[in-house]
Amino acid sequence: MRSAQPILAPPPVTTREGHRGAAPVSDEPPRVHSVGMSKEHEVGAAADLPPGKVTGAGPYAVGNVAGEVFAVSRRCRHLGADLAGGSIDGEGRLVCPWHQSAYDVHTGRMLRGPQGVYAKVPGLGLVFRGLTAVLPLRRGQVVERDGCLFVR
Repeated sequence: MRSAQPILAPPPVTTREGHRGAAPVSDEPPRVHSVGMSKEHEVGAAADLPPGKVTGAGPYAVGNVAGEVFAVSRRCRHLGADLAGGSIDGEGRLVCPWHQSAYDVHTGRMLRGPQGVYAKVPGLGLVFRGLTAVLPLRRGQVVERDGCLFVR
């Protein structure tokens, strides 16, 4: 029977120089790759994503604001609505389909909190805007190859 490894002990790291041991100290920001996020997701033909349209590709909501294609994580910070079903407003923000929270597509930050009955809760919009200042929507990189869009 194999002995279990301690849960709290981090696995050894292999440095670029080939040394094993603790994680190296570096001035470079860490490169984080989560399983499922390191591969490309096909969006579709570039011609099928005209300005104002939003669609989904894997874990991303992908849209076109005035000819600029963007990708952000797909779940609204409010109640987890699928932002791929959202819309682009007149100010170029991604709008949640459930409660009309609005996000900056460049930074992933919420610019307007939940609307409707949620807008009547004092301070709720401020709380969500503050949350996305610390935890904005993740942004993906959109690339075009042979007329097809991919996000990674």
